[in-house]
Amino acid sequence: AIITSYNAESHILNYYHTSENGSNIFAIGDLIYASNSNAWNVIENISAIELVIEGCKVKVAAAEMMTEIEEELARQVALKNFQKKLVSELSMAKEMPSMSMALKVPNYHVSQGSLSYQNNENYSHITSNSFKNVTDEPLSTLSIDVDTASYGHMRRYLQQYNEFPPVDAIRIEEMINYFSYDYPQPNGDDPLTIITEISDAPWHNEHKLVHIGIQGKKIDISKAPASNLVFLIDTSGSMSDDLELVKKSIEMLVDNLREEDSISIVAYAGSAGLVLRPTSGADKRTILSALNRLQSGGSTAGGAGIELAYKMAKQNFIHDGNNRVILATDGDFNVGVTSEGNLTRLIEKKREDHIFLSVLGFGYGNYQDSIMEQLADNGNGNYSYIDNLLEAKKVLVKEMGGTLFTIAKDVKIQVEFNPAKVKSYRLIGYENRLLNKEDFNDDKKDAGE
Repeated sequence: AIITSYNAESHILNYYHTSENGSNIFAIGDLIYASNSNAWNVIENISAIELVIEGCKVKVAAAEMMTEIEEELARQVALKNFQKKLVSELSMAKEMPSMSMALKVPNYHVSQGSLSYQNNENYSHITSNSFKNVTDEPLSTLSIDVDTASYGHMRRYLQQYNEFPPVDAIRIEEMINYFSYDYPQPNGDDPLTIITEISDAPWHNEHKLVHIGIQGKKIDISKAPASNLVFLIDTSGSMSDDLELVKKSIEMLVDNLREEDSISIVAYAGSAGLVLRPTSGADKRTILSALNRLQSGGSTAGGAGIELAYKMAKQNFIHDGNNRVILATDGDFNVGVTSEGNLTRLIEKKREDHIFLSVLGFGYGNYQDSIMEQLADNGNGNYSYIDNLLEAKKVLVKEMGGTLFTIAKDVKIQVEFNPAKVKSYRLIGYENRLLNKEDFNDDKKDAGE
């Protein structure tokens, strides 16, 4: 892409380029309400657009995305207007020292004309892998990972805060997992195919970069096993700004449910308990009505929380089906289990009963990434971060077959290096997925995915 304009005041870049077939394409970088006043006209006058919103490329037909673009544009413009108003009020406060201000702004505190960002987000510390001598340790053993949340966090920090994310917010394997690499599909009945590549390391001329990719068999959703999905939705006060995004995200998934699929909804905090009993995917009106009744508020669990969600999943268990609890939260939650250890043990037990847990992260400012990744890991599920409708569509619609259906459990990788050819190696990422070499053949050792 060619950068044609840069607004130093708002740190907004506008990108323009042309597609291969010569049709005009307008790509929006960073914030959608870019300073170019003609941006919206450009979008309306083309047959196809390639949006680069918050760093995520999504190529779609303009007609399909126009409503979502309008909603996102309206949201961003409203935010910009609020920011202008806030700056104006802050300027006035500075000119009048006797004036006391106490505005409630998500993640910001305003007092006596000063503005400070309140970041209580929590990420587990990551110590990067070091080089291993092949003579001493020829085997590199790890469990695979299908999470993608780190990419969303990076995008959010760059877009919303104009700053680099915390070092521990970035798990490199999740950054790589976020994108599709067009790997070839497995042959015949094989569930997986392995791809290997080697090239010069771009950051060190004397080093080689080895790329090992695993492609699972793509599932035709229309022919996929029936799904028994239980949404456990955080409706506590900390989710008040994000509950509408949660609802719209789930609505996208509901549109793709079949008659043989089932969905239940459990909420905790403001809207407590069972919101929707197991309901056929064909009864979309009932499902959407239940979603619309959700309201945020409160700070404690409304009932048994996650235990109730697992109870619903067990009652409606589908043999040889996709049985899954999907937790939507910012991680700052109390789901009815007295401690984090008890919560982990409960999820591990239910995993053995073939009821898996996936986690959808929402929100910012008080986001608790560390516990959310751990829950998905122990629940044999995946962990994604959703910050807009485009990301929701990517996770819950376009990649539904890859994120909600299991084709293999506890997948492990063991790479053996030849000391005659390789002096040392370093695994990039996967710091919390490392296994001992003997774990590779131990089927009792959980691999997390």
